[in-house]
Parts: sequence; structure tokens; C-alpha cells
Amino acid sequence: MGGSAALLSLLLLSAGTTGAAAPQDLQSSCNAAKELTAADHPQLALDLIEKIRGPLDLQVKTPSTACEAERLDAVAALGAAQLEDQAKAAAKAAKEEPATGLPAGWDAFVKSWVIPLQNPVIAGLGMVAALLVLARLCVFIPGMPPAALPWKQHSLRLGRNFLFGGLLLILAAPIGIIYTLSGIPGGTAAAWSPAASLAILLGIGVAGAFALSLWMSSRLRVSIEARDSEGEVSEAATNRMVALLNELGSTRPRGLEIPRGTDVTALNDSLASASSSNQVLTALRAIVQLIFGSIPWRVSITEGPNDHLAVVITRNGWAAGAATIAGDNTELFPAQPGASHSEDLHLDKMAAAFILTTIATRHQGFEGLCGATDWRSVGLQFIATTDFNNAEDRCRMLLARATDFDPKNLLAEVALQNKMHRRSTDPRELESYAEWLWKKQSELGQRARNGKLASPEFASLLLRLRLTYLCVTLNLASSSAGYIIGAEPRAVAHELMKSLKAPSPDSEPLALQMRARAAVLCAAFDCPVTADEDFNTWQREGLESPAPYPAYSAACHYAREALRLEGSARAQAAEKAKDRLQYSFVDPELKAWASKDPELQRLAYLDPEFRAFLDSDASQEERTSLSIIVVDV
Repeated sequence: MGGSAALLSLLLLSAGTTGAAAPQDLQSSCNAAKELTAADHPQLALDLIEKIRGPLDLQVKTPSTACEAERLDAVAALGAAQLEDQAKAAAKAAKEEPATGLPAGWDAFVKSWVIPLQNPVIAGLGMVAALLVLARLCVFIPGMPPAALPWKQHSLRLGRNFLFGGLLLILAAPIGIIYTLSGIPGGTAAAWSPAASLAILLGIGVAGAFALSLWMSSRLRVSIEARDSEGEVSEAATNRMVALLNELGSTRPRGLEIPRGTDVTALNDSLASASSSNQVLTALRAIVQLIFGSIPWRVSITEGPNDHLAVVITRNGWAAGAATIAGDNTELFPAQPGASHSEDLHLDKMAAAFILTTIATRHQGFEGLCGATDWRSVGLQFIATTDFNNAEDRCRMLLARATDFDPKNLLAEVALQNKMHRRSTDPRELESYAEWLWKKQSELGQRARNGKLASPEFASLLLRLRLTYLCVTLNLASSSAGYIIGAEPRAVAHELMKSLKAPSPDSEPLALQMRARAAVLCAAFDCPVTADEDFNTWQREGLESPAPYPAYSAACHYAREALRLEGSARAQAAEKAKDRLQYSFVDPELKAWASKDPELQRLAYLDPEFRAFLDSDASQEERTSLSIIVVDV
């Protein structure tokens, strides 16, 4: 049927015809509706079909399905047209007003996500804050961390595990509790709230708070505050104590033969001053430390009258140690005949030793004390090997007192033996000292099944013992005509060079400093490592070094070489020895020893010119007094 027929049908129906249409008229009307849909007029097609079917109340009483197929096509076409119109309108609005899309999107985001999650997030943050406060309060439990934990042996690894594990549990517990109570994914309340699940989640949060408190209570952080006799905070005294503790417990191992202080390095980046001239900053720092517990260890030092120091150490608010160090304590500070007693007082160094040994009882990393546990022994050994290292008698007396206080202090014992026997020229005394060194280095050098040192904390001390043993062995061979260097010294030299080539982390700083001198020394023992490229490099550096002690070792090396040569070759080697001695003689101790050194005396016996060189320098030493003192560091 053409368009005119469709229009005619529409006009007839709109005229009010409500009677039953003839079949041919009905089919024509349906075709007309189909043509209207095809002509993009689906709404007109639907209106035509409604006219065909009659009033709505009549359709309810007598359902009509006239032109059903055409109606469905018209409905589908009308929906597609509406969707297309909406898309065009949205595109036109976005093109004309691009800024209006962002507020609408943000409002939708706030309505869909922010508002529903606002209360759960606030509740979760509150629970996290409560657990953090609980962790801070647990720090003040007496005995934290518990002694049952293997904390001292594995503190570094356990510390990281407790920190990150505790934070993870503290964050996970509130999320689980909120999920259980409110059912966040569905947006509706949960049908049930299992009490068992809530109890478990709450236990997880408490466990996380306890784990975090273990980390907070076991950190190696030390705050120091010193006060003068008037009770006022002394920033100068505080900074001096920080410096002394840093020297005693943070610096690399010092002393090639005699340990200077201790071999402890655990206090690196752990010391802090609690005093400041700015009272506002001091108060703010105290508040922050109270809230976050950033410094578990606190040291208070008060200067009293008549050379007295009172030292109090607390850990997490509980007393960890206290001592009064008095200058009139002759047990600690024995009087030296002919010397002013006040000059021998080193109360601050004794206080530093007390602080160090107290902290060492609760932390890993203080194995560099080498068995020492008595703070008096550590303090006396510290004073003897630093302030009185060049005062032989006083140094020996303090070291002897240190070993009396603590016979297990190997640092003090090694230093005392060195001061007593190292410069001896008596063959029997040297032989006895060499035997002691051999026995001691053998005990420390015993190897475990895994190939590592059984006592790695003694690595630096073992290097010193082996180096000293080789020096004493050469002096013994030069002073005793019947002494023959056997296999034992060669084995020690071989072990020393292997240790210097691949040192342990604890002894690496000392090994780097010892290599040049040890390479020059070990050349006399025909070590199997003499063909090693590293050994040759270290030996060349040692022979050319201008430093006093390596230069002296180089002079002894050339003196030994001269004994194997004849004629002009011997004279050339002797000249090299004299050249090296000139560098070493800036140290008065080495200059005084050169005229007694058995190795140099053998060459002096064969070479008159070398004898005259040593005698002239010995006479000059008697006539002049040098003010330069080079410490063996």
C-alpha cells in the first residue's frame, strides 16, 4: 500500500472509527504502520496501531493483538532512535560545555565511593591509632623484649621482621573487622556477625601491636645528657661523652699490634645528644621521643664535687645500670710515684666504658669486646692504650690492673704481653713470648666445620697476634744463633696473608691497613703466596711507604737482604735500609729501638758503615728530644 493509503488509514482512524475493521482494512492499516516505521516515524506507527486496537479499557477487557509484529518493530525502532538522540545530546553538551563533565563525575564518585566508605575508614583509622598507642605502652612492660626470645643472637633480622610484620598485622586487623561488621563489598549490613571471627581479628591486631613494641623497645639508639656540678645541662660535656663513646664503640679496629680501645663498631649512627641550648627544640624532641619511643637507651651523667661522676642508664624507662666513678678510688686510679694524681684521672673514659658494657649485655654486635664484661677492665685498657701508650711503666700497670678486674679481657691481655716482651733482646724471653703468641693465635684460629673462624669476633685480634708472632720470630732468629725458623712460622705467615686477602667484615678495616707491612714481613718466610700478584703489589707499597712503621719494616727487609749478599750488592741493600730508617726515625720509639733491634744489629756487625749510622743516630737521640710522636693506629 502506498503512502497515501497509510495516510488515509490514519485519517479514518483519527476520525473516531472504533468499530471492528474489515480484514482487508486491518491489513492495510498494519501495512501503513510498517511503512511509517520504515520512514523513521515509529511513534506515528505506534499511534496508528493504538487507533486500530481501540480504547485502552476495551483492550483490557478484550486483549487485542492486531498488528503485533508491526508494533514490536515500531517499539524497537523508537528505542534505537531515543538512544541515538541521547548520545547526540550528550556529545553536543560535552562539546559546548566541557567543564561541566568534571563536577558531575566527581559528584558521582563522591556519592558512590567517598560517602559509603567515610565511616568505615574513620573507624579503621581509629582502630589503627589505638593499636599504635597500645604498642607504645607495651614498650614500658618490664623486661621488654622478653629474655626467652633469641634476641641477642639475631637482633637485626628479628628487628626487621617484628617491624614490618607488626605494621602489617596492625593494618590488616581493622580491615578485617570492618569487613566482618559492615560487609563493604555488597554495601549492605552483613546478615550475621560471628563473634569468633571478631575475636580472632582483634587478637591479630594485639599481636601486631606487641610485635611492633618489640622492635621499638630493642632499637640500638642511645641518648646522652651530661650535667655539671650545678645541675645545669652541659652541652660541652655531653658532646665529649658522645665523642668518647664513638671512639670506643664505633670506630674501626685500631692498632696493628696493640689494640687501641676496643674493636666494637656497633654504636655507629646510634648516638644522640639529648641536650641543646634551644629549650624549645629540646622540649619538642622530648615530646616526639615520648610518643614514638625512638630512643630506648637514655644515659644521664652528673658531675659531682671532688672528681665524682654519677652515671645512670635507663632502657625503656627502667633502670639498666648505675655507677659512681670517684677520682679518689685508688683501685681504679692507682697513684703513680712522682706524678700528680689529677693528671691520671679519666673519669669520662671510665664512664664511656660503663655505658658500652651495659649496652653490650642486651644487644648483638659488641663481640669486639673480645670476652670483656667488666667495665673497669675495659676502661683501664682504653686509658692505657690511648693516653699512656708511650708511658711504658704506667701503661703496663694499668693493663695489669685491667686483667686483674677481668681475666677474660683478651684485648688487655694481648696489650700487656706486648708491652712486657715485644722490645726484649733476651732470646729466652723472646722464645717464651713467641710460644705464648703461637698458642693464643692457634686457639683463636681454630676452624669450624663450615670453614669459618670459630670465633669471628676475634678476627682483628687474630690478625694482630699473627703479625706480632712473625715479628718476634724474626727477632728471635736474629738474636739466637741456634734458632732455626721452622714450619710453624711459615704456616702462620701463609694464614695471615690469606686472611688479609679475604678478610672478614669485622677485620677488613684493619686488614687493609696491615697488608703492606705484612707483605714486607712475610717475604722473609718464603710463603707460598709470594708469587701472588696481590702480595707483590702490597710488598711494593710497603717498601715505598713513607709511614714510620711500614718504613721500619722495609728497613729490616733490606737488612735481611744485605745479609744474603756480598760486596757492592750488600752496600746497596744497606743504603736502602738506611734510607727507610730515616723515614721511621720520626717516631722516637722506633728510633730508640733501632739500636737494639737484633735484625739490624746483625747487619751492623758485618757492615761498619751501617754500625756508624746506627751509633750516630743513637747519640743524636741522647742529645736531642723530638716532640713528634706518631701513634701506631
